[in-house]
Amino acid sequence: MPIEFESNICARCHKSDNEVGKIKLRKEHKINKYLCSKCFEKAEKPYTAICPKCKRVAHEYGGMSAYGERPPFEDMCVECVEKKEKRVAKRNALKLKIKNFLIKNWRFWIGTAIALIVGFGLLS
Repeated sequence: MPIEFESNICARCHKSDNEVGKIKLRKEHKINKYLCSKCFEKAEKPYTAICPKCKRVAHEYGGMSAYGERPPFEDMCVECVEKKEKRVAKRNALKLKIKNFLIKNWRFWIGTAIALIVGFGLLS
């Protein structure tokens, strides 16, 4: 096992160990740099983020992604975003299908409305 030496300057923020505290060689998640604890937390965040929708570690399912057209955006894993986009697309297609049915058959709907008005007019 190789000996790990400590550096006195962080590779990301370029601050000395007197300013930020102990600096260590970090080898997790293919980093391989001397980092302070704050920079390491920033680098590790994508690997530890949990999707609020499916409660799984997000980096295993494509990482975190923001969903929404306007702020506030929803943060969730890419797999959940794809599922949500499929549901929205399916719902929009159904709405369009209903709208097109009403527009295509406008003669039928006007005739039915007139028949109901006339029918209720004769009954009273």
